[in-house]
Amino acid sequence: MNRVIIASMLSALALLAAGKQTQNPTAPNAAEVAISSATIPAGGTAQVQFMLTEPKPIMSTGTGFDMDGFSANGIAVWTPTGEACGVGAIVNGKLKFVAIDPTGSLGMGLDYPFLTITLGVPKGAKTGTVYPFNWSPDAYLSNNGTPYALTVKPGTVTVGGSVSISGIVPGGGTWPIGTMVRIQGSGFSQNSKLITNVKYSFISIQPNEIQIILKEQTTLDSQAFSVLNTDRSRATYFAYLRGTNLRAPSKGLLQNAEYAFPLLTHSAATLNPVPVMSGSQYQALALQNPGSVPASVTLTLNGGQTALVILPAQYRVVDTLASFFNGANILPGDVVSLQADAMIQIMGVNADDSTSTLTPFIPKF
Repeated sequence: MNRVIIASMLSALALLAAGKQTQNPTAPNAAEVAISSATIPAGGTAQVQFMLTEPKPIMSTGTGFDMDGFSANGIAVWTPTGEACGVGAIVNGKLKFVAIDPTGSLGMGLDYPFLTITLGVPKGAKTGTVYPFNWSPDAYLSNNGTPYALTVKPGTVTVGGSVSISGIVPGGGTWPIGTMVRIQGSGFSQNSKLITNVKYSFISIQPNEIQIILKEQTTLDSQAFSVLNTDRSRATYFAYLRGTNLRAPSKGLLQNAEYAFPLLTHSAATLNPVPVMSGSQYQALALQNPGSVPASVTLTLNGGQTALVILPAQYRVVDTLASFFNGANILPGDVVSLQADAMIQIMGVNADDSTSTLTPFIPKF
């Protein structure tokens, strides 16, 4: 992992542990985090969106909150350069999320959230129940290891209304004219109004899906889609790709996690030499194919042993380095490189089963 990123994360985490990172509404240079609010039916999907009211360069960020019976249906981070990535571990009903961006461009775009967390509303939730969402006391935004003082405008998810958006298919990537885009959810009707900047030439509305045909080539990542019903119920969703799992990860901690892949794609990468780790620690590799055709990915261990992964379009795979190489003993100093015949999204993950923590790292491209 890049030393600047490591230093940034460790500095921020150290301040958190010391209790020095607090929400300070009087700080003159405070960053304000505005959290979205929505009214969503029980059993529907709510996308909680975290916006900055002014640009702040962020090299690392993290947050956590109790799930309160919600299910995790995806996480995304947004940045002008597309290099930010993150991972959220779900442990004992609590989500712990960490993201990094070596360029510091995370937080510099104000036209979209810097972070979205998509959640399934409990089916048995009573109408009128209000779930608060705040920037938790252990959350942080930092640049070069220096955390920003924060002010927060909390958000809520209220159980009610008539409409919900659960996903966009395809959710990410650049697609040509004539591509069908499916807005999935519930509560749609012929009287529903679709609001988006995406230009389309055709629309079909069914109770659980709205279909549109792209009028021009369009990059779907971070595009906003809203559906407004006649009862004034409204759901808003920023599109991203949550790829279908090629297979389940071999480790439980990796299985109970959500991955925010970088938008920037590559066809080749090399992981830094594997560091010295304890018996509970290991490294994992996460790959996602945002394209329209399968990607053939060849992994090479220390320039010798190879492994082939065929990654279908709109699929992802996450697993330990050892699992990719059929249980090979991965040692400190080992180097894994990859070559793909298509542009894919790539990130590394440092994992520790003893502390139930996952942190992302960016390979060398």
